[in-house]
Amino acid sequence: MTYIKKISMSGFKSFGDRTVTVKLSSGFTCIVGPNGAGKSNIIDALCFALGRLSKKTMRAKSLEDLIFAGAKGKQQSNRAMVTLHFDNSESVFPGGNEGDFTISRSIKRGGGGGYKMNGKKATRQQILSALAAANIDPDGSNQFVLQGKIVELTHMNAEDRRKFIEELIGLQKYDEMKDATMKELEKAERDLGQFEAIFKEVSSQLRKVEKEKNDAIAWRELDDQINQYYAQLISLKISKLQKEEEELDKKIEESSKIIEELQEKIVRQQDVLKQESLVMENIQKTVSEKEKEREEINEGITQLKTELSSNQTTLNLAKKSIEKLNQDKEKLVNLLMVLEEGQNFDSLIEGVSKEISEKEAQIEEAKNDVEKSQQNQAELDVKIKNSEDEKSNLKLEISSLKQQISSNKAQIKLHKATIKKNEEKKKNLELELDKLKGEAESIEDAIEATKKIEAEIRKKIDDLKNRISEENKNQIDLENSINSIQKEKSDLNSKLSDLQSTLSSLNTEIKMNNETISDLKKKKAETEIKIKELSKDKDTEEVIKELIKEKENIIKKITDLKNKSKNEDSIYRENEQNFELLKLKQNSIENEIIDNNGKIS
Repeated sequence: MTYIKKISMSGFKSFGDRTVTVKLSSGFTCIVGPNGAGKSNIIDALCFALGRLSKKTMRAKSLEDLIFAGAKGKQQSNRAMVTLHFDNSESVFPGGNEGDFTISRSIKRGGGGGYKMNGKKATRQQILSALAAANIDPDGSNQFVLQGKIVELTHMNAEDRRKFIEELIGLQKYDEMKDATMKELEKAERDLGQFEAIFKEVSSQLRKVEKEKNDAIAWRELDDQINQYYAQLISLKISKLQKEEEELDKKIEESSKIIEELQEKIVRQQDVLKQESLVMENIQKTVSEKEKEREEINEGITQLKTELSSNQTTLNLAKKSIEKLNQDKEKLVNLLMVLEEGQNFDSLIEGVSKEISEKEAQIEEAKNDVEKSQQNQAELDVKIKNSEDEKSNLKLEISSLKQQISSNKAQIKLHKATIKKNEEKKKNLELELDKLKGEAESIEDAIEATKKIEAEIRKKIDDLKNRISEENKNQIDLENSINSIQKEKSDLNSKLSDLQSTLSSLNTEIKMNNETISDLKKKKAETEIKIKELSKDKDTEEVIKELIKEKENIIKKITDLKNKSKNEDSIYRENEQNFELLKLKQNSIENEIIDNNGKIS
């Protein structure tokens, strides 16, 4: 059994800013002291810390009146705080610290405040739940008796005193709990009937779901096969497209090689064409030079012929001159002979001789000129012959060069045609290559798109597999849930049957306790009357002792009944918890049924 070990108060009512600690012990029953010592303030602090809301019981108009208002030489406090330390050696309170459990409550001036449990912030409801675990009711009269309550008790009539005693031992609360339990039991019985009806409906629906489940499994298997065939078809399409792509890559590679070879061939032919063009230019230059040389030779031949003709004329004139000179020589010889015959003409002879010598010199010179002309003519003939030969050779060479030029022109024309043909072939190959590249890109795009479709299909297949697995799992869970619900229903029926038996037994026991308490109350009243009557007679001491003893027995019985009531209260609490659990289970079952209906639909 727990008890309050100490009360700590700070800024509460008359205790000021200092922290006042009042230590209590097990079996402590009352606080005594002179007027104004603060006895009532300790009880008020106790009520405040336990979470009472009634300001009247704490003798205050508002909660701020509980804060120290100040006194001579002392300022008012801004906050009041009370902490209760409970003994928790028997682990009555949940979450206590090694035999100690604390609750605190504070209030601030101007508003605000709160609760703490074991030094941590808590709500009032959490505090009340923790106190209820130790059977402590902050608003109950069976925890502590306030000042003036004893005097009030002595002035009570029998009915009020009975109510007070019932309240003190917890009978009123017990009756309320009994009524609440009976109502819960009636509600549980009604809910159980509803549950049985729902369970029948769910069982019917489950059979329908089972058929739908089998149909769904068959459909999923068929859908899986379709998806599998579709995936295989896409895989074949991808393989075909990849094969076509490989063939196109090979064609592109071959076309690229052919284009490179044609390009190299065109370059080589262009180089040959350039070389042949250079050769042709050189030949044409040579032909031009030879033509010019031929013209020069022709001019030389013409000049030589002219010179030959001139020399021939000169030779003829020289011959004529020689003939004339010979004639003149003959005349002169004849004349000389005449003169020799006359020998008188010395001067004439000398003149004639001189003239003859001159004529002979002229003849000799003419002969030399003739010889020279003949020699020049021979040289000219040789030159002419050589020129004619050279001219013939030049003609032959020019003819050969012209033939070579014609051949080169034909070769150049052929090369140009080949280059043009190769360029057209290259252009066609480039167009075909571009087309193949476009087809390759289209195939790559198709492969990528197909791969994406395949990935999406695989994802859908995986999702479907997961969904099937999840549906199978849900089906198993549903079947397990149904079995669990059926078991819970059976357990619930069993528990309800046990609970009804327990409640029936408790009702009987409560009835007997009420009768016993009623008898004891009557005996107590009779004893009190006897005590009053006998107290007037001083000679009846023994009787008084017996009556006192009887009174003590009655008090003991009342105490025993009180303890028994506490046990019964504990049983009722347990039954109440069982009802709550049953209620929660029932709600859970109803939710499961709703979920199952949702799954069925």
